[in-house]
Amino acid sequence: MTLALMPALLASLGCLAAAYLVMFQWRHTHELCQTSLLEAQKEAAKRVNELLRLNTHARSLRLELEAAKAARKAAPLGGPPAVAAAEAYLQSVIARQHVLRGRQEMIKARAVFDPGYKLIQFGTALRGELGVSGTSISRPRLHVRMSPRTSLTPDHLPAGDFSARQTLRTKWTLNLNALFPDWLRDRLPSLGAIQGACVAKLKQKGDLWEPALGEGRSFSN
Repeated sequence: MTLALMPALLASLGCLAAAYLVMFQWRHTHELCQTSLLEAQKEAAKRVNELLRLNTHARSLRLELEAAKAARKAAPLGGPPAVAAAEAYLQSVIARQHVLRGRQEMIKARAVFDPGYKLIQFGTALRGELGVSGTSISRPRLHVRMSPRTSLTPDHLPAGDFSARQTLRTKWTLNLNALFPDWLRDRLPSLGAIQGACVAKLKQKGDLWEPALGEGRSFSN
């Protein structure tokens, strides 16, 4: 009786082992996705907060520029020395504006490059996972608006629907047959595939932006 049940028992154990392998690989890949997208959004949040903190300095320089222009306009009343001093002051303010604008542009570039580099590393790791194919990873972007746009040192403000527009998404396909060794794979019927996805976004907390996981989890054959 026991020997008669052995094939069925072995088949059941094999099915359980296969189910465990599938669930383990899917969960491992999903956790890799979540961790990697959060790391990318952490880099984005760091640069966004750094950029927004410069707004106070930008506004200060805009006010100082207006004062310097007013002083330069009134300087002829004081004669050539006053004109020279006022012009020198005006040019020093403009020079400091150029320095700040350079910092703003560098931060904006890094707000895209730094998370992008993290996503390149993640993409390489994801494509190297057992059974994974059909990967799709969204590109990082920075959605901010400048005000006033004509200023050399404008404020940078989150654009409309900022959180949603900064969202990063990843999708992948887990091919079930590819999880098994070659000698067994050739003997198995087509088991299909499982679709996986994860999402990470930026959410506002007080005056700061921070990374957070969003909705994105699929498990369908």
